[in-house]
Amino acid sequence: MFDNVKSSVLYAIENGTVNDVIGKNFDLVSLDTLSLTVGEQVFTPTVSGNTANFGTPDENGVYPYSVTYTRTTDANGDEVDEFFDWQINTPVEKSNPISLSYTLHLVNREDVTGDYTVPTNESAELTYRSTDTKEEKGPLVFPAPQVTYHVASIQPADMTIYMGGTNGYEGVMSDTGVETENSLPEPGYYLTLPDAVNDALGQIVSSGEPVNLSDYVNITGKDSEGNIFTWTLEQYGATYSAAYNKFIYRIVPAEGTMPVRLMFQDEAGNLYDSDTFNPAEEGALNHQYQMRIYSGLTAEDLVEITVSVPNGSSYACTLKTQPGALNIRYVTGDQNSVVTPSYTSVEEASQADDPSQTALKKAYVIADEDTQFFINDSQVDVTDEAAVSLLFDDIVSSDTTEGAGNYRDVLVNKALEQLNLSAETTINTQEKYLDLVDANNGNVWLTPGKDVTVYWPYPENTNASTKFYLVHFKGLDREMNMDSIETEIANAEVEVLPVTTDEYGVSFTIDSFSPYVLVWAEEPSDTPVKPVEPDTGVIETGVWTNPVPFAVTFTASMAAVLAILYRRLH
Repeated sequence: MFDNVKSSVLYAIENGTVNDVIGKNFDLVSLDTLSLTVGEQVFTPTVSGNTANFGTPDENGVYPYSVTYTRTTDANGDEVDEFFDWQINTPVEKSNPISLSYTLHLVNREDVTGDYTVPTNESAELTYRSTDTKEEKGPLVFPAPQVTYHVASIQPADMTIYMGGTNGYEGVMSDTGVETENSLPEPGYYLTLPDAVNDALGQIVSSGEPVNLSDYVNITGKDSEGNIFTWTLEQYGATYSAAYNKFIYRIVPAEGTMPVRLMFQDEAGNLYDSDTFNPAEEGALNHQYQMRIYSGLTAEDLVEITVSVPNGSSYACTLKTQPGALNIRYVTGDQNSVVTPSYTSVEEASQADDPSQTALKKAYVIADEDTQFFINDSQVDVTDEAAVSLLFDDIVSSDTTEGAGNYRDVLVNKALEQLNLSAETTINTQEKYLDLVDANNGNVWLTPGKDVTVYWPYPENTNASTKFYLVHFKGLDREMNMDSIETEIANAEVEVLPVTTDEYGVSFTIDSFSPYVLVWAEEPSDTPVKPVEPDTGVIETGVWTNPVPFAVTFTASMAAVLAILYRRLH
């Protein structure tokens, strides 16, 4: 502390006092962190109350050096001042200059990733008695020391999942602060470093492309009892792990360290440890939560991110966490009924489905062994631990979802408009919502790297000889408000896809997932048909009957009967 004023005071002090006002951005960690050096001799403090004494007291109990700490607060408990007075009760010798060091805790940090230089003291002044004149002199103002610190941020990567997953992340906190087992996914994280650290990394990050820094980064934290915890980083994807020009990591705990724990909160701050929600209450087929890192294990300001750079030096960064978004899409059925594993052959799927028969009872996705699957719409591919699965769910409608409208009818009518089948056929339909999920990671939404084949089990009373049509509603997913579903269906782009039938079911090849309507027709019979009351169309339990006027049906049936009688009579 005396370097800049030693020419005038270093050898002229008989005794004196330094008043040191600590900066608003810092707090003194404790008096135990003080250390006094006289020449080459280091003294540790003897702490009594708010005073730290150094050296051996004289016959009057006066120590050579004493530091008294004071912290004042206002009526609200907010800090007003924090300072200490360093009393020097013995002459400062020419050959033994003195220095006092102490540890400050940075409590007011910037919220944005970056490099910051701040003064540690608001002021430091020396008042002393001269050994020459015995006069009181001062105050002499010490230049305020400055410290540069670095802020790095960690943020959970945004993620979309489907409701109903059974195998999720073990580090989710409930509203009671207790860790729970649930269906929410393992998060990936973005790490953002400040410019000074990136500059020190040099060529490692010079390309501007996302780079895996797992080998250079270590994370440590401390709890209130002084226990140290350690985490490392590893890439989230199997072969590629970047999205939105940022690398995505898993945060992996060392042995004896708990996993990073998350809180899932709504806009009101309520905590959730489940993916379940009611669309009628939300007014939408999806619901968003904030993902935040839970600081109950170790306070955020006690976490340090150490970055080791190639030249052998290292940078210690303080941590600032940012929230991510978890988007949950609604599912009408339970996990076991609507989610099935993927297979590389339909024969394998049939054997797993029911070894006693060839025809499938459930729907399955069949993918080549080299097919990659990506998390959401990124290029982060899943690892070998993933359970790529088909979501084969009912359409959200009044009979499957509380508070929903009759959206199935709207979907079917739009599909039949596209097909424009003969009015003299009885039309049957089956409607499903399809997508891909990782059932081993909270039903996180997946996309395929290339076309996959879906097998749809035969509806009742159909087989390989039935004529099927498949209508695909492109681009529709469960990112809709309840009051806009009919409009979204009406405006959707639809396409009729080719299908194949075999002993296993109805199959088709796709690379995108959304609502599909499977349609098949019953050929008109030669026997008279019981008249139906004319109306605008009937949709009932998946069977749609075109509104054929009675007169047309009766005339056609009578013509057939007369033709038969004519043949018999002649």
